[in-house]
Amino acid sequence: MQEKHSSIQNRLWKYRKAQGLTQKQVAHLIGLKSPSQIHRWEKGKRNPNLRQAIQLSCIYKRMVNDLFWELYIIEREQLGEEYELVIGE
Repeated sequence: MQEKHSSIQNRLWKYRKAQGLTQKQVAHLIGLKSPSQIHRWEKGKRNPNLRQAIQLSCIYKRMVNDLFWELYIIEREQLGEEYELVIGE
């Protein structure tokens, strides 16, 4: 049985469009040879590494957690009560 690929939704396409940039322009700014990686990130097929996520944050003028809101919520929920205890202090 083949495992289903689950992609994490992100807001990369939305914020790239808001800045009026093409995938090719963003790829160039980040130092990628091809825009195909940007396409994979926007489709949720892959995720950028931390450095690339921060670069996207700078380009799109958004916090990293805003770019990857669904992933942020999933990770926060997985932290559960421990998260609330630490934040509540």
